[in-house]
Amino acid sequence: MTTVTTRSVEYPADSLTMIGHLSLPAGAERRPAVLIGPEGMGLSDVERRRAEALAELGYVALAFDSTADARGALHPGGPRRASRRRLPPTARTASRG
Repeated sequence: MTTVTTRSVEYPADSLTMIGHLSLPAGAERRPAVLIGPEGMGLSDVERRRAEALAELGYVALAFDSTADARGALHPGGPRRASRRRLPPTARTASRG
């Protein structure tokens, strides 16, 4: 079993500070990365465990919450609007391609 380091991270999105769960495999070399979005409202243990499992396979994995900011406040435009707007910056760039 690979050693995995996990931590909560904050990132800016649309003038809000969003929160995610980052899972890192052992080692300092460059690794492929995976973004994991929530299946429902908010970030749950399902997404956190999925990130950790992917890190055990050698991926850097970020499970992000698209509906609430770092304080836990829900996005004012509702979950549907939040799901379109609260992706980490690299995910927004990739989704435009």
